[in-house]
Amino acid sequence: SKLPEPGQLALLSPSEIRRTLSARGIPEQQIIDPFAPDPAVQELIPSGLTLKLPVTQRAARIAQHIAGQLSTGEVDLPQATQPVRTAAQLARTIKAEEPLKRALSYELAVLVASALRAADIAALLAEMYEQKGSIKTPDPNGALGRYVVLVYRDAESLAEKPALVLDPTRAAA
Repeated sequence: SKLPEPGQLALLSPSEIRRTLSARGIPEQQIIDPFAPDPAVQELIPSGLTLKLPVTQRAARIAQHIAGQLSTGEVDLPQATQPVRTAAQLARTIKAEEPLKRALSYELAVLVASALRAADIAALLAEMYEQKGSIKTPDPNGALGRYVVLVYRDAESLAEKPALVLDPTRAAA
């Protein structure tokens, strides 16, 4: 399939992520798939979700279920000394570490987006730079930007306004 143009929204498969990043000049050894399917992520999807529910309700229930698994001591921005975990790595950490001591806004958003994708819900990761009606930055550390998950009715509606915007950082607080 054709690579997305810069600025174009697209749900990318693992092979498309690899091809897109490679085409943008990222060295092969630095390319990871943060959304790689994994049983640990699949286990975070609540059982009994029915496809009869609207996509926004299914997405919200999955995000709430994941937030209920978290008891984060600190949600922060990446530091040069700390590795950024994939969705699968964070899902395994959540299972092993109670309460979860540290998570990045990016990691939480990738985890929620990955779980939504595993549940066949069109979800994209986005960085939020400002929040209407708020004088403070939405980022808890005071730096601009925080990651959110955009939920769409389906993959064909990516050019439209998202059906739902989920903020995993706020949900985990």
